Amino acid sequence: MNSHTWRERWAWFVRSSGSWRSLVASVLGLLEAREKRVREEIARLREEAERVQAALGEAERELQRLVDAR
Repeated sequence: MNSHTWRERWAWFVRSSGSWRSLVASVLGLLEAREKRVREEIARLREEAERVQAALGEAERELQRLVDAR
């Protein structure tokens, strides 16, 4: 009968399994790439929101000029 505990066997498996490490590294890489894309999209949407806010402000000022001109 083997005297190793399940934890010792699991630790050996994790240490000796190159594919396990590769899998974890691949998943982490995919998550990091996804996070980067999401952050870029958030930055793009914030810039777009700023442009829309500026255009809205200009439209409101123009509308007020028209009202004042009556």
